[in-house]
Amino acid sequence: MSTLARPFALLLLLAGTLRADLSVATLNCYLCFSPANHETISIGDIASEKLSLADYRTKIDDLAQLAATAKPDVVGLEEIGSEIEATDLAKAIEAAWPAGGAWRVCFVQGKDHETGEDVAALVRAKAVKLVGAARDDQALGQLSKHLVVTLDKKGAAFSVVVVHLVRPMNGQEPHHHRQLVELAGWINAHKATSATVILGDFNDTGRGLLPLHEAAELTHDAPTHMDRKEYDHVFAPTVKAARVTPPPYGPHPDKHTVALWTDHFMLSATVDR
Repeated sequence: MSTLARPFALLLLLAGTLRADLSVATLNCYLCFSPANHETISIGDIASEKLSLADYRTKIDDLAQLAATAKPDVVGLEEIGSEIEATDLAKAIEAAWPAGGAWRVCFVQGKDHETGEDVAALVRAKAVKLVGAARDDQALGQLSKHLVVTLDKKGAAFSVVVVHLVRPMNGQEPHHHRQLVELAGWINAHKATSATVILGDFNDTGRGLLPLHEAAELTHDAPTHMDRKEYDHVFAPTVKAARVTPPPYGPHPDKHTVALWTDHFMLSATVDR
């Protein structure tokens, strides 16, 4: 290696080994579709849960208030319709938590044409630098709803993957297993260059789904859904703190109240390399 190349190589090595805490949250938004998006969707539950413009605005504000309580650096969103909803949520979180500053919206069009549901990531620009654009990854081809963002926080590198896996039921069990196998392979391929954080709705209550530490170790397997199941997960090399925050609607909300919030509880965590 030449004399000029050595300092540059050292900087790359340091960038991969520097430590910093990253605050993350995952929030399944429960059929969060703007009225405009609903015009093109007529499938199952989504069609029956169409929101008026007033109810949609209320839902966005409610979800933003919930997300803001965690004061996260990154929020993973599931069950949104498009970049429209992610952008509306970003603006609403800014209003709910002005001290947090502006948010970057990360969205990649998924491949789930049956439900129209997608995922997104919101990145707090004041705390974290987004390195490049959000992307899907061919190595995660079994996941129709996922995106990858590469982040820098105080020189520490993080790769955050937001996922929404299929339900392991009605013949989808093999597909669900393949998705977990792909995620495990992705972790092993990237762990040497950045801290890998996987978060989202796994539709799976199991422990040890991926070869990383998980927030459930610190939440004592607290449920993340109204049916008292633990479907949502955060995985990272180190999990320092974790919390489950349900919407403030109590144990027996009516259907309309749930539609204005979500049937999932927010899972937030502080992670590290």
